[in-house]
Amino acid sequence: MPNIKSFNALCPPHVPQEYSGTRYPELDTYLQDETNCFYIYRMIRGVHTQTGLVSCVDIKDFNEGRIKCHEHVRPEKIHIQLDQMKTSNCNIEPILLAYDSNNKSIPLIEEYADSNNPDFDFFDTDEPAVKHQVWRITDENIIHALTEFFKDVDAFYVCDGHHRIAASAAYYDKYKSKEDPEGCESRYLMASIFPSHQMLILDYNRTVEDLNGLSKDEFISQLHDAGFIITETSSEPFYPNHGEYTMILDNIWYRLSYEGERDKNNPVASLDVSILQDLVLDGILGIHDPRNDERLGFIRGTRGLHALQEATQDDMGVAFAIPPVSMEEILTVAKMDLTMPPKSTCFEPKPISGLIIHEL
Repeated sequence: MPNIKSFNALCPPHVPQEYSGTRYPELDTYLQDETNCFYIYRMIRGVHTQTGLVSCVDIKDFNEGRIKCHEHVRPEKIHIQLDQMKTSNCNIEPILLAYDSNNKSIPLIEEYADSNNPDFDFFDTDEPAVKHQVWRITDENIIHALTEFFKDVDAFYVCDGHHRIAASAAYYDKYKSKEDPEGCESRYLMASIFPSHQMLILDYNRTVEDLNGLSKDEFISQLHDAGFIITETSSEPFYPNHGEYTMILDNIWYRLSYEGERDKNNPVASLDVSILQDLVLDGILGIHDPRNDERLGFIRGTRGLHALQEATQDDMGVAFAIPPVSMEEILTVAKMDLTMPPKSTCFEPKPISGLIIHEL
């Protein structure tokens, strides 16, 4: 079972009801909480609500496989995060974790949030606007009850923050106290932990600069040969269902329906994002290394499908919208210690940076 720990965070004494234009607000003053706390964190995005717990998690649980990942990490990005930690001596944004909730929330958290006024209650006015609410938990009985609850959780799953947790492991390994390596604060990383059934996953889409030397007709013919049924649609984009993709080419929208076989014994190869990568981006367009090929671009689902059209009108030759992976697919992949293609998941909303700070 993974270990969680309360901590005394640095927080601003007051947050305006709205932040405008940034996830990284500049707040003039931070005060350290006088006692160790847990922090209930609720985010509301439109009709979607998720309520979780901000605590510290143990780097040893990550090193020993009780905090599981589903993405590869890049050494250069780990170095960037490590440099930030060395400079600030802090975690300034909680990584985003989920636990396999089996469609059940934590009653104690939900009841406390519903019956008490939050310490912070504001809108992050990025589009779309997200309401953030935070409650400090100082009652030792509640802290104990929540700690006991998570003792029955088998593992945590990283949703956002793969590079930050890898950097934290490197930070602890390099800077842990020689006098007390087990008890030093750098052994712990700030995390927001949410039930898996409350997680909202958006699409993460692809653009490609060119057709790899193919004409439009040759490209569409090769899509047919790869197992796709191609249907020209209206002038407006649409969100694809499982087994489908939305493609825009020469300012025309198409529906791609994959009719080929899936490897049911391989939970990564059978993903919609993997089929697009393996059969189309790699097999037809020659993008063998999606992490480093400069012809390939990624567009988060928060920008909407019209961003794909704008990309093809600028300097991209073709763009694809991919149906979001499900939380069940992510859990399956992570439990088997496998990894998805890069940029497979777009979790929204995410905790704001700079609101709760953990000193190392």
